[in-house]
Amino acid sequence: MLQSLTLKNFAIVESLDLDFQEGFSVLTGETGAGKSILLDALDLLLGSKADYSKIRSGHEEAILSAVFDISDVPTLKKWLQENDLFDDSEQEIILKRVINRSGKSKNYVNGQPVPLTQLKEIGLYLVDIHGQNAHHSLMTEANQRDLLDEYAHHEKLLDSVSITYHAWKKAQLRLLALEKEQDQWQTELEILEWKNKELSELNPQVGEWDSLSSIYDEMSHRNEMMQIAEQIDDFINKDQGLQEVIARSLLDLNRFTEVDSRFKESEQILQSVETELIEVSSNLRSIYSQAEVDQEELQQIESRMSLLNSMAKKYRISVDELPNEWRDIQSKLQEIQENQNSELLQEQVEKLHSEYRLQADALTQSRKEAAEKLSQEVTEVMQTLSMGSAQFKVEVKTIETSSYGNEQIIFNVAANLGSELKPITKVASGGELSRISLALQVIISQYNDVPTLIFDEVDVGIGGKVADIVGRYLKKLSQQHQILTITHLPQVAVYGNHHYAVNKKDKNEQTISEVRLLSNNERVQEIARMLGGEKITELTLQHAEESLALAHKQ
Repeated sequence: MLQSLTLKNFAIVESLDLDFQEGFSVLTGETGAGKSILLDALDLLLGSKADYSKIRSGHEEAILSAVFDISDVPTLKKWLQENDLFDDSEQEIILKRVINRSGKSKNYVNGQPVPLTQLKEIGLYLVDIHGQNAHHSLMTEANQRDLLDEYAHHEKLLDSVSITYHAWKKAQLRLLALEKEQDQWQTELEILEWKNKELSELNPQVGEWDSLSSIYDEMSHRNEMMQIAEQIDDFINKDQGLQEVIARSLLDLNRFTEVDSRFKESEQILQSVETELIEVSSNLRSIYSQAEVDQEELQQIESRMSLLNSMAKKYRISVDELPNEWRDIQSKLQEIQENQNSELLQEQVEKLHSEYRLQADALTQSRKEAAEKLSQEVTEVMQTLSMGSAQFKVEVKTIETSSYGNEQIIFNVAANLGSELKPITKVASGGELSRISLALQVIISQYNDVPTLIFDEVDVGIGGKVADIVGRYLKKLSQQHQILTITHLPQVAVYGNHHYAVNKKDKNEQTISEVRLLSNNERVQEIARMLGGEKITELTLQHAEESLALAHKQ
């Protein structure tokens, strides 16, 4: 239930902190005092699109927040936990919106930023608002169908019917397209089959290019290293190589070592070089003898990389994308092959049609049962609302298949005894529409799981005895739900457990709206104002006291 509402710089509200209680609460005030502002604020907190014109003049942003007790709303608790917005130990949820003139709106649930869609979804669990113009919706058959389905809790069944219907129609379109585009599909099929064949033969694998590149680089490096080592070893030891040249040089030097000591010194240096060359040659032989490279394997890798690279260029993609390209071709090929299988597709169409018929028939049966029950209940309420001989009948008429079932729902009414039942759009007057709408809202709300119900001047167009009955119905409904009602009728207001007055006044050359919970004495004054207008007499005060006392005895 709604526990509190806080507004700052919203419309003509400067600052408001309002607490709410269980049971039946009424909000009253003169026309234009700002009663609708509270509903506008709640509507925004429940996910409606931000209206930046509602920011109070002279301020850059409006701040709205509301606290709800959700201890009795387990479905919402589960949803919040699934979306990491709620601790199981908590029993409250705080909704907050900050609306800025720059066009930015920030939304929060329990202090966490959320998108507007989530705020809207949460609102569906918390509050149901019945507007003062709800009776206008009775003039369309689509809304009449929606009201019956809401009454019968057809949400899941309607979803199943709609999903199956659209799947069935989609399969029908695919079958029709197959028959019309057979030649085009055949050409595309041949192209895809050819592409699939050459890619199948190539068989590109995910990560293959990176793996081959790594192996190829390593083998090429070893091969180059081996070739260099062998080349230098040959340069040292082959005919006319360094070793042979040094050996001849040593022989020549040896002939003159006794003649000149400098020859001896050169001979020693060359002998040292010869020794170093022998060691170098030995090191190089150990390198190329151990660093063997499988030349056949290296050639195979080169060939594979060349094929992959050529195929990638052909398809104008990178080599790494070849496996995905092949998979996409296979997927498209399978889809066309399945689509071309008219017999299989026809079986699918028939299967989906059969599923739709089963679900739609279940919806039909449930609608008929609900229509009979709703007709009886609305008739009973209408007859208590000064329509003593009126009859209400929900007609379930078979039509062609649709995403919402096989029925057209028509609300029929006979306003007088002996009158023929006719569609409500043709026979009901404005006042009768208001009462029928109110009867429907009261009845449907009894089966509603939403904890807080708000009625915004739904009693418009009625008065006297009928208004008194409406007050009793709302009081009775408050035994199951928290009820908030905006009303201009004292006959309704006296039944409230709690009474809030909305007033407008001037402050600092601006008009502001204030809301406060009335004490017993203040409530008598407010009911008297509603009964007698601006001039309150002792008689109207006495009448107000008696009306309040009588209402709370019932």
